[in-house]
Amino acid sequence: PAEVDAAEAYYKELGCRTERRKDGFSKGIGDSVRVEDPLGFPYEFFYDVEHVERLTQRYDLYSAGELVRLDHFNQVTPDVPRGRKYLEDLGFRVSEDIKDSNGVTYAAWMHRKQTVHDTALTGGDGPRMHHVAFATHEKHNIIQICDKMGALRISDRIERGPGRHGVSNAFYLYILDPDGHRIEIYTQDYYTGDPDNPTVTWDVHDNQRRDWWGNAVVPSWYTEASLVLDLDGNPQPVIQRTDASEMAVTIGADGFSYTREPGEERGFKVGAQL
Repeated sequence: PAEVDAAEAYYKELGCRTERRKDGFSKGIGDSVRVEDPLGFPYEFFYDVEHVERLTQRYDLYSAGELVRLDHFNQVTPDVPRGRKYLEDLGFRVSEDIKDSNGVTYAAWMHRKQTVHDTALTGGDGPRMHHVAFATHEKHNIIQICDKMGALRISDRIERGPGRHGVSNAFYLYILDPDGHRIEIYTQDYYTGDPDNPTVTWDVHDNQRRDWWGNAVVPSWYTEASLVLDLDGNPQPVIQRTDASEMAVTIGADGFSYTREPGEERGFKVGAQL
């Protein structure tokens, strides 16, 4: 309980707006504090919840394409370095980031649990929510979701993928929900729990950072995101990013810069023994 008090005091000290309800804001959640954080995103901190049945082994209730947990968020902000410092002050660590040769940071993946990220910061006009990601056990679950969407004649709601990310190494699918919000289906990233786990830095011109197979990223993935609300339920004003944006770097004639850097050649031979 004291940590809810600490969260309220911390954000008040930062000059952020807060709202506290001892009986909670939502059904099943007790003493809570909601805040508008320094980046303009709404957060809720609580400790007391009503637990429901865990469905981990209720295989009679779900099929091959079911989701197993909420994995992460991706937030769009005009100042990634500022957001990175703010989250590091909260105890988050950076697993991977995207930069250019001048040191401009375009995105950062940050975690508290021992996977690649609980949230990612993407540079752009914000505050906006880029996507919410749900995990599956394996990549064949994602293929099942694609097959099901095709059978339901809603495959036009698939925005991007399936594919494999360079950043995070995860297998992914991006779809749009009925309200137009972006949902990622996500699986098979890697363990980051080692205390000296190094930060992986990608060149913003490397076309495999977003898709390991080199597929082009659709422009909407860079330009569109959902508005976020203040504590009164009103959309937060969107601030334009004045620094270089990844969209400007990636969306061009083909959207890419390089797969292999100059002088880096890799290949394989295909043969048959008779």
